[in-house]
Amino acid sequence: MELAPVTEPWGIARPEPGVIYHRPSDRPRSEGRREVEFALCTGPGTIRGSVQMAELLRTTRPGAVIAGGIAGGIGEGVEPGDVVVARETGFYDVDVTALGLPAGVLVRGGAAELEAPLWPDTIELGRLLREHAGPKAGLGAGAGARARGPGGGPPPPPPP
Repeated sequence: MELAPVTEPWGIARPEPGVIYHRPSDRPRSEGRREVEFALCTGPGTIRGSVQMAELLRTTRPGAVIAGGIAGGIGEGVEPGDVVVARETGFYDVDVTALGLPAGVLVRGGAAELEAPLWPDTIELGRLLREHAGPKAGLGAGAGARARGPGGGPPPPPPP
């Protein structure tokens, strides 16, 4: 199981889809949100993951969010279990071309790729993984890649 190094230290052998697991921290509350040491949203699907993450972010203040599984991490040579740190973001699993929009664009005037704050330091990511997942955590060799548009091709450039 892909998440075993992360879940086993907390006694979660096989996470159930749709369940948000969390372990409260000893840290004080801030601005009405709970501080958590560990939280896990499970299950397939962009919508499910988005809804669960929105709920988690509504009630907690994570220092970092690490997406496991496929989570959009694509690139040449990426294998299951690799940690992928993205250099770019973009839409690749949405196709609204039937509405007259270019591939990779969700709204009229929207860009095919979005600027998003990405993790600046892979060493820090590895440290966090080891700290929160314990000694079984490893850092794979995957590297982020440009997102692909529907049909596997690159997303088109943003509209003028």
